[in-house]
Parts: sequence; C-alpha cells; structure tokens
Amino acid sequence: MISKETVSRLSDEEWDKIKHLLPAPDARKSIGRPIISSRAVLDAIYWIEESGDRWIYLPPHFPPQQTCYTKYLKWKREGILQQIHALLGRSK
Repeated sequence: MISKETVSRLSDEEWDKIKHLLPAPDARKSIGRPIISSRAVLDAIYWIEESGDRWIYLPPHFPPQQTCYTKYLKWKREGILQQIHALLGRSK
C-alpha cells in the first residue's frame, strides 16, 4: 500500500485533457445536496486505485466516500473512466 501523501493528483494539464468528458457543475442548483467537483471525485477515484484501500478508508479531505463511489460506478458503467484512462495514458 502507498501512503496517503505520495498519491499524485491530476495536474492542470491532465484536467484540461479530460474535463469535457465529465459533467460540469450546475450553477443554478440552490437546494439539495451541495455541488461536488468532478475533479475532486476523480482525484478520490485515483487515490483508491493507486492506494488499493477500500472506499470506507477514503481520507476526509476528499468528497464523501458514498458520492465518490456512486460516481465511480456510474462513470465506469458509462465508459467514461476508460476514456479518461486512455487520454491520460494510465492503465486500469
């Protein structure tokens, strides 16, 4: 397992390559759950993939683990994660 401090996050260059694949936050949302950044969720997904930890151990500086896991399943099912991995040259 790798430490929480050594896991890299997406660079601005990497984010620019893939942000068109992910939903943009809806600025008009005024009620309900707060808007969660797709970039923050993707950082959490990469942390899980790189660390090998379970979702329940996602560090608190990431969005809620339930939100990240739900988006992970959705993006995986829709093929978005596969496209992201291909664009960034990461294996998974």
